[in-house]
Amino acid sequence: MRRLVCLCLFLSSAAHAQLVTIDAGAFATGTNLFNAVPGALVFSITNNGIAGVSVLDPVMTVPNLWATGAGPNFIGHNNADLSVLRSDFRGVFDFGYCQAGSCTNEIYNPLVVYFNVPTNFVEVRAHFTDSDIDGAVLRAYNSAGTLLDTCFVRGASTIPGPPTFACGEVVRRYDCDRRGRYCKQEHLGRIQRGYPDIAYVLWGGQSVTATRAAITQVKFRRYSETCPP
Repeated sequence: MRRLVCLCLFLSSAAHAQLVTIDAGAFATGTNLFNAVPGALVFSITNNGIAGVSVLDPVMTVPNLWATGAGPNFIGHNNADLSVLRSDFRGVFDFGYCQAGSCTNEIYNPLVVYFNVPTNFVEVRAHFTDSDIDGAVLRAYNSAGTLLDTCFVRGASTIPGPPTFACGEVVRRYDCDRRGRYCKQEHLGRIQRGYPDIAYVLWGGQSVTATRAAITQVKFRRYSETCPP
């Protein structure tokens, strides 16, 4: 059955796929986003406070208190560590090492978006303050847990660079200082593949020590779970 579904998707993807956006601003603050949109499950995985054990953590909308023009909410976590901002997902690489069987003592709580049917397009809309220079990372995996692709979303810079980067672009620089150097920034980061084989993605700071990167949206291409008549 799975092979038939995949074949169906491949042959009729243009007619039976649609772009779906998980938009924090479209929901009331505090909304659990686990199954808030069709075609995806949204959660976080963390080892915070539980030595040697990973647990699922709710993901919800949290207030946007600093990103001008970005809407009322960010996508946030429910991590018990109060020193980590609610909109700050971290430790993508640390969790990735643990997935591969080499767990460390680093705390991780990446955002996970799992797709009911594999997709070939995922995009995040990220915001950085003028001091969030490390950037963040979006990583795509297949159903076997094999890493397929990585998008490094560059952080804020004091030097206005080109409007694009390897896997996305800078949408805008805003709330700048008088010289126009120190600005908050809005970026798009995306992974796009020729065939729908992305089963899930991780998003967040590269490690627990990285600067923050808040997001307001995750967009993906949703394929039908059944073949058309």
